[in-house]
Amino acid sequence: MPHVLIVDDDRDTANSPYVVVISESLARRLWPNQDPIGKQMNVAFSDRTVIGIVGDIAVRGLERSSEPQVYLSSQQIADGALPFFAPKDMVVRTTGNPTSLAPAIRDIVHEVDQNQPVSSVRTLDEVLRLETESRRSQLNVLGTFALIAFLLAAIGIYGLMSFTVSNRTQEVGVRLALGAQPRSILTMFLRRGLWMGVLGVLIGAPLAYFAARGLGTLLFGVAPSDPLIYAGASLLAILMALAGSFWPALRAASVDPVISIRNE
Repeated sequence: MPHVLIVDDDRDTANSPYVVVISESLARRLWPNQDPIGKQMNVAFSDRTVIGIVGDIAVRGLERSSEPQVYLSSQQIADGALPFFAPKDMVVRTTGNPTSLAPAIRDIVHEVDQNQPVSSVRTLDEVLRLETESRRSQLNVLGTFALIAFLLAAIGIYGLMSFTVSNRTQEVGVRLALGAQPRSILTMFLRRGLWMGVLGVLIGAPLAYFAARGLGTLLFGVAPSDPLIYAGASLLAILMALAGSFWPALRAASVDPVISIRNE
């Protein structure tokens, strides 16, 4: 059942041909791969000519699929044609401060019906904030856990590389004593850290894909299989692995070969 919205236009009176404006989703449903302009449809017990197509709007909430909409002139609706139609929202577009228009809007409504209350005057930003508040809280929690996981992974890589450097101190000293350059020692341990990062990406990317599909309802404007997201996350993971490996690798490159061999 299409959602009915009422609009006013001085050209569309009770004595002029009955017309209707429909949404894109309704046009695709009724006349797929056709031009709906000029087509006839019956709405509110009257045959009407389609004169325009407009974009879909979110009527029942941002997370539900857009239902079809039809736009009728208030002067072309017979009494009793819409017995269950009870409009309760009015949208006003302005280029200035929207809150300053509230008194004027109330006065205009009361001129039409003095008993009609005007409440819940909100800007579109407030409406969107209330609609997304619960999801935003959930994403904040997920973001916090992701940050904690990121820090724990960085600390783990740092600890693992420090342990590796400690166990190979004598080996590094021998390499340096035999002519190895500190730069090559640094590169060797950074390469090891890079390999750990790449291995983590190869294991974590498929798991992240399946997890994202399960959390698809929390995503807006992002597909669970968006390659840019995975590329960015993979790059961040590799940079984190290199950052966690840098200081242990730098410490290994600065080992004094004489001291390390003597300790052996």
